[in-house]
Amino acid sequence: MSTTRNRRSALLLAIAATASPAAAQLPSLTLDPAFPGTQVTALRLSGPQDPAGVTGLAVLPQAATINHQTLAAGTLLASFGSVSGGEANRVYAVDPLSGAILPDLSVSYGPGVFDGKPDAGLLLLPGGRYLSMQYAPMAVVLAQFEADGPGRVLDSFPLPTFQFPNGGGIGFLDDDTIYVTSWNRRALWRADFAIAGDDLSLSNLTQISSNLGGPGPDGVAIIPPNAAGELRNYAGNLILARFSGFGDGYVDVIDTSGNMLQRLATYHRNAADGVIGPDGLTFAPDGTLFVGDFDQTIFRIESVPEPATLLLLAAGAGLRGRRRQPV
Repeated sequence: MSTTRNRRSALLLAIAATASPAAAQLPSLTLDPAFPGTQVTALRLSGPQDPAGVTGLAVLPQAATINHQTLAAGTLLASFGSVSGGEANRVYAVDPLSGAILPDLSVSYGPGVFDGKPDAGLLLLPGGRYLSMQYAPMAVVLAQFEADGPGRVLDSFPLPTFQFPNGGGIGFLDDDTIYVTSWNRRALWRADFAIAGDDLSLSNLTQISSNLGGPGPDGVAIIPPNAAGELRNYAGNLILARFSGFGDGYVDVIDTSGNMLQRLATYHRNAADGVIGPDGLTFAPDGTLFVGDFDQTIFRIESVPEPATLLLLAAGAGLRGRRRQPV
């Protein structure tokens, strides 16, 4: 199955590089009418690599050098997971405007104790560290990016109650608390975490909800006050990727008790295309929401630009100082 998927992925990338977006038949993410102030753009990933699905996303808050690569602030970091494991399970840098994939940054998920696959969630910590999820076996992983080489896994904390087969998501509540989702149990947990040296520990693992319903859940994040458009009205609640695995999926707003509040978007792709659906997600510092799917696409959800003004700075001779009026 892995060889067939890789051939199909390579063909799709070649088509995307030479054809119009319509011809490339990108998966779609349709926003709910309750969010007229938001817009979505699909970024088809392109580059020399042939990664698997986007299972975790983070945005660099400031410029950094990782594995000999100097990356600008705002660069997307994306973990790519594969249902078959192996070399596809890496962390890459992605241009947030074009979808171009830069050279891989980390190949930490190799054989040994951490022989699982990176899953939804890529939470950046100070000092170039990050938290992620793996499955088979399920665990929260502490890893380290390096300036002069590949990243490395430092420690992991097993989640024995999250039985395989499973998927999971991970998102910050605050500086020392995370949310964890369970794909096959349709459940949401909260846990405190602590790091001492290179050691990771979790405590107070508390199940918040066991009845999330629907497909997923997978990626999860707190909605910030500056989120795109009407989404900011739900600040402090959770955004949740619902990964069906085959065909349709959803991006939903739920409260911190797991209750459904509002559907943000519906994902669609033909089920015959394989294991697909919305998975990892993250907010950029400016409130832009990025949602990755398992078919090598990242969706950028942002506010609709403000209406054009009659007074343009570049052509405002004679009108300088007057109030600008919207068209």
